[in-house]
Amino acid sequence: MTVTIYDVAREAGVSMATVSRVVNNNPNVKLKPGKKYTKRLNV
Repeated sequence: MTVTIYDVAREAGVSMATVSRVVNNNPNVKLKPGKKYTKRLNV
């Protein structure tokens, strides 16, 4: 099963834009929340 940005956003309780920012290493994303999202991406 392919995991989409939508799936990660729904699981993390954030917007798809936030997940996109984390995936693209946007410097405006705080490190601590970013770790929460990347943990879900690595599943």
